[in-house]
Amino acid sequence: MESLDIEIIRIINQFAQQYPFFDRVFSTIGGHLFRTVPLVALVWWAWFRPSKTVDTDRERLISTLLFCMVAIIIAKLMSVCLPFRVRPLAIPGLVSRLPASATLAWEKMSSFPSDHAVLFFTLSTGLTFVSRPVGIFAYTFTILFVCLPRIYIGEHYPTDIIAGALVGIGVGWVANIRSVSSFMARLPVHLLRVKQGVFYALLFVMTFLIGTVGNDIRNLIEAFFHLLTRSK
Repeated sequence: MESLDIEIIRIINQFAQQYPFFDRVFSTIGGHLFRTVPLVALVWWAWFRPSKTVDTDRERLISTLLFCMVAIIIAKLMSVCLPFRVRPLAIPGLVSRLPASATLAWEKMSSFPSDHAVLFFTLSTGLTFVSRPVGIFAYTFTILFVCLPRIYIGEHYPTDIIAGALVGIGVGWVANIRSVSSFMARLPVHLLRVKQGVFYALLFVMTFLIGTVGNDIRNLIEAFFHLLTRSK
């Protein structure tokens, strides 16, 4: 599997630093504005769209968003607890590094699994339960604009993406089990009824965290884990 991973990433990465157009495109869509904001915007569209099942749809969206936070935590815990996997960028001569990827200490970051894949496949799965066409679009967008650039740039191996996608789909499916989504949405829906302004402020914060891939949450988990390991 490792040899197949390396072969695929070399095939995709071979265009890096050879065709400035592709470098510019993948560097541009690698930012939050193009990579994550459209998916978060779909959540807001789905929330306010007219529907005969609006109450059920909103429960599913709330549960999915809450489980997106869980997905971020799961992804980070997997990366720090599972055996460390060196990122393609950190292996000399394996991939051509784009200038934008040279600013982070990639050698200190485990490659497995892709937290982006875990998070946005969770979100896409939840959107599928609300609207199948929207969910299919979200899956396609996640593959093309979230996951593929990370292989092209050399941040992840294909199996990192596949594993993250499977975890994300699983988390998203659990979030939308009817009994689970009803339970998870009970308090938020009550808050919506009695304190609408507070609810929407919190909803904004949650979608903002998803749009930034929960960087602050991930950093806190990593810092806490390192604190525990140092104290032993």
